[in-house]
Amino acid sequence: MNEEGWLERKKQGIGGSEISALLGVNPYKTPYQLWRDKTGRSPPVSDNRYLRTGRLMEPVIAELFRQETNYQILENSEENHLYIHPEHSFILGTPDRIYRDLEGREGILECKNTRFPINIEHFPKTWLCQIQYYMGLTKIEQGEIAYLSQGVDFAHIKLEFVADFYHYMVEKAVDFWQKYVQTDCPPPLETSGDVEKMFHSSISGKCVAATESTIAIVSELKNIRDQMNSLSEKEKKIIEQIKMIMRDSEALTDGEDILVTWKTSKNNKRIFIIK
Repeated sequence: MNEEGWLERKKQGIGGSEISALLGVNPYKTPYQLWRDKTGRSPPVSDNRYLRTGRLMEPVIAELFRQETNYQILENSEENHLYIHPEHSFILGTPDRIYRDLEGREGILECKNTRFPINIEHFPKTWLCQIQYYMGLTKIEQGEIAYLSQGVDFAHIKLEFVADFYHYMVEKAVDFWQKYVQTDCPPPLETSGDVEKMFHSSISGKCVAATESTIAIVSELKNIRDQMNSLSEKEKKIIEQIKMIMRDSEALTDGEDILVTWKTSKNNKRIFIIK
């Protein structure tokens, strides 16, 4: 499938990078935001440096994986082959690569380029959802997530297919698609970001009556802001006292360690830093 056709078909279903939104483990997308995407309400996704870097680094990460494992990366898996659920055409996905291990077994390979350090015991749940989704669609029962962290740290995580988890994701996808996408009815809002997208402007003169619990949290917010303002004023006074002591010195010490610096920068402004 060519790039344009592949991208267009992906819009008509729920892919591996999107299923985590329906499980509540995607920090970047809620079910409501996914619903907006699938019903054409979201603006087109513009290319950015993260997407571009991810695309460019995918073959590099696949090659690092090949060199470390000696597994064969199947050439035809580099194409945009879309796997589609046999009963639900809106459940679909394209794995990054398919490999063949030293025993001749095939596996799904997902390539991740991340600027964050990764704890191999607690890697992103979105990755887990994605590769399990692809294993279920392809009927391939093993997979590896290969990742390059901060441009230098390479590692890979081996996973086996968990059928119950895959079927659970399929159920969530079917429920979401049939209940919300096909009916053009939005799912429940989960975050203030959802509210801002649905209600992007206020209605002049409209009021809502606060419940007792809402009055309590508004009061709590006011107290927090009062404390913040008080601490901010106190901070300013303390910094003023320290600057009066330091005068033209660039560092304040306790005799051994530096406590504060107040150095002149290149643009001739002094920068106050607490160590």
